[in-house]
Amino acid sequence: MKKLSKLFVVALALIAFNVYAEDSKVDVVTTASIVNNGKALMNAVSAKGGWLAATLNDITLTEDIVIDGKFISKEKVDRKLALYTQDDKRNITAQFTLTAPKMIVKSPNFRITGGTFKGDIYVEAEGFKLDKSSTVIGNIYFKTKDQQKSFVMDKTAVFKGKQSVIK
Repeated sequence: MKKLSKLFVVALALIAFNVYAEDSKVDVVTTASIVNNGKALMNAVSAKGGWLAATLNDITLTEDIVIDGKFISKEKVDRKLALYTQDDKRNITAQFTLTAPKMIVKSPNFRITGGTFKGDIYVEAEGFKLDKSSTVIGNIYFKTKDQQKSFVMDKTAVFKGKQSVIK
């Protein structure tokens, strides 16, 4: 079953999505970034990455991870970090842990789906979301009150920490 899940994730990576970089005049066709190490993950969530980054295992970083760039998926601004694998019916089959000293969110409408993030999150964009089955063990700091107000947490998500606006 685990092998089937990984094959499904790789198959998803081969499907091209139309992604439009907000500041670009050229339409960009990208695939999902499926990663299994820190360096690849850092590239996948950079401004040069794609709208979706998915992990295949636990990853521990010794440096901060920066989620940057503005992407369009299905005609809306969207950015996703998938800390899980799924089967062909989109059921989560395995979840993973990403550990970093700090996650800095600069991408609007960024969401963490599945798995666990261990570390503090600094939000500098609106629309941050803890999506289905995600867990955060750490604090969430927002740059503005509006960013905090736009924060959404799915009913299946877990947050173990405090949230506040920092100046």
